[in-house]
Parts: sequence; structure tokens; C-alpha cells
Amino acid sequence: MLDSDCDYYQTCSASGACLSKFGEYCDDDSFCSGGEPCLVQPSGDMKCGCAYDVTAGLTYGFTECGSSLASIMITSFSSVDPLYWAEVRNGVTGSWSSVDDSPPLVSTGANHTFALRDSNFCNATTNFAIAVPLASEPLKMPPPSLVQSGFAQDSPPVLQISWNTPDLAHSGYQTVTGYQVRYRPTCASDDSAAFTDVLVTTTSVVIPASYSTTYEVSVSAINCQGNSIPSDASTSFPDDAYRIKVDGAAPYLIDTTGGLLTIPANQGTSFRLPVVVTVDERPATVIEAKFDKIVLNISQGYGANHSIAIFTHTNASSCGRLSAASRWSYNPPTISNIKTGSDPYISSRGGWYEIQGLNFGPLKTPVLGYQNETNMTCSVTTPHTGITCRFPKGFGGYLLGLSVGGQYTDENEIYAL
Repeated sequence: MLDSDCDYYQTCSASGACLSKFGEYCDDDSFCSGGEPCLVQPSGDMKCGCAYDVTAGLTYGFTECGSSLASIMITSFSSVDPLYWAEVRNGVTGSWSSVDDSPPLVSTGANHTFALRDSNFCNATTNFAIAVPLASEPLKMPPPSLVQSGFAQDSPPVLQISWNTPDLAHSGYQTVTGYQVRYRPTCASDDSAAFTDVLVTTTSVVIPASYSTTYEVSVSAINCQGNSIPSDASTSFPDDAYRIKVDGAAPYLIDTTGGLLTIPANQGTSFRLPVVVTVDERPATVIEAKFDKIVLNISQGYGANHSIAIFTHTNASSCGRLSAASRWSYNPPTISNIKTGSDPYISSRGGWYEIQGLNFGPLKTPVLGYQNETNMTCSVTTPHTGITCRFPKGFGGYLLGLSVGGQYTDENEIYAL
């Protein structure tokens, strides 16, 4: 026999019998596939469900006792008022005595009368009434506690998640058999990051984490009736103490020809690897990345106050978290000489002359020259070392200066004859 030969709420057993699935309709205990009892549910239907736990019940004396009837008053069991199994039990044999063979469902706050098989069950010395909360899924749990740690060089980052065992009422009046922990990184603004589910039987779990990544975590309890709805999410807060070391107000400097730029970590801290680095919001070429330093290959250029941003674990547009940020500059230009040929001075008639020096930038770097207060037309003619300017007519001493990509040279005294 196959499952397809049974009704939709049944499954085929090894012996070929059609047995009801958990939570589905049944006639008696023998029809439940998992061996669960066949119990009356709040709807009045008989379904395969959890066995009610007599040890979780309250006992009551009789408010009325006759030859064939007994009454009890069920008071509030907890702040959560469920339905109850209620029955009259023999304190010696453990048997119970109501007219039918299944305990009725009752609620709190009223007298409940039971038909008895014989008046001996009203013997208050040996017998008692018992009310047991009806099993249900666990109630919603409080948010879990989170500790994100392990950022030392020799210790990978982890996320420690813990919670408290639900009390009897919040466990659905059944033994909690496990917990489902659900977590994901919170970096995706469109909520597209996938959840990861972990099933555990303890009240804590440690999961691998990513450097500088924030997580949201919820937990739900599981009993024989099913899962509670997930708790409200807790959010982890990783340690973001790792920052680029800045030596006072001085920026990081590099010649306009480009080259290697080393970014050290703060003293006593370290970078979290792996990293992605951007320079002026564009991906940078990382030559070396270690816990104590990051070495970048900076291309030729010009100007001051360029930005560096270091993102840990992934990239700047996804789940990467900004770990460090700073500024850097190309070295300012300096003038060493004016190329005048065989004549040691600039001609009083003016003309085109090449100014030699360092850090003039690549071709097409914006350049402005000035002689005293007179601006000169200039351009980079030899990358990084030569700028040609048109000098005005005049003679005597002058102060010469250059603005290269917004950075200024010191003023130099020159002579024209």
C-alpha cells in the first residue's frame, strides 16, 4: 500500500495501515502515525496531538459531591488562560471517573460538573479532581541576547546567541524539545539577504560571524504541537574600534608619479580581513593586506585631500561595513630651476620658458603660473618635472609661483634682463 492509497490526512505505515498524520483527524490512539494520543481539540474535533501532562496540572477539592455527580471550580492557572483537560481521578489506582471515556475541555472561572460512575469517586480522602492545561504551540519568546566578539588577530569573529527557557505557560504546557534560531546580516537595504536557520536543543548557540557585519536574530521554541512564532529580532553591534592611524594633522603623502601608499592600523588594533579599499569612491588596487597595515598602489595624479575608505568582509555596495576612512594627498609641487639655455636670466622681452621641478603632475594637469601679480599661461610639458609658461615682458626681480592641481609652490625670486 502507498500513501496515495490513503486519505490526504493519512500516511501509510510499514504494516500497510493508513494512519493519521500529526495534527490531522483520528478516531482513537491507534490511528495516529507517530503514536500521539487522539485528543479532543478546542474545535471539538478529534485529532492526533500532544499528550496532556498531568504533572503540569492543578488539583482541586470538590465544591459539590453527590452519588453520581462531582463539581470543581477551576481558577486561573497563569496570566495566560488556556482551556484545560479536567477529570476526576482515583488517588490510589490513578483511574478516572467520568461517564464517557475522554476528559472534557473546560475553562477557568466557573463550576464544572462531572458525571461519575459511582459515588465512591467523591471520597475526598483518596480522590481528587485535576485540571491540566491544554497543549498548544509555545507562545512568542522575548528577543534573544547577542554578543558579537572574537576580533583578535588569532580569533575569528563569532556571534553568541542566548535566551531563557520559557516558563510553563509560555512553553504551551508541554516540554520544549528544541529551538529554531534564525539570523541574517542586516546590510541589505532591500531585505534580500537570505535567512539562515539553526535547530538546537540548548538555550544558546555560537555561530560564525563576519567582520564588522551587523546581524538580526530571532528565536522560536518547539514542542510537540509545533513552533512558536519567531521572537522580535535582536540586532548585534560589532566592535568598530579599528581605524586608520592619522599622524596628527599631516595627511598621507605620495609623489604625483604614484606608487605604494602604506596605511597602518591604530596602535594596539588591527584591520579585519579581508578588505575592499576605495580611493575617491573607486576601487583601489590592494598590493598587501595584513592585520597591521594595508599597502595600496596609487596611480599618477595631482591634488590634495583625496579619500580612502576601507570596507571589511565584502564590498562597499553590499554587506561591507566601513571600518576606516582618511584623507591623503599628492606631494605639493616644488620649483628647482628655470631652463633659460645659455643665458642665465630670462629675457626682458618675455617668451616661453620651461620651469623644472617635482610633483607637477601628469600631462593635462591644470596649471596656473604667476609672476608677481601677473598670471601666466602654463601647461605640463614633461610629466611631473616640467611646466612651460609664457613669461611677460619686463626686467628686474620677480616673484615666481605655480598652482598645480590646486596646490601651490613656494614663491621663487627670479631676474629678467
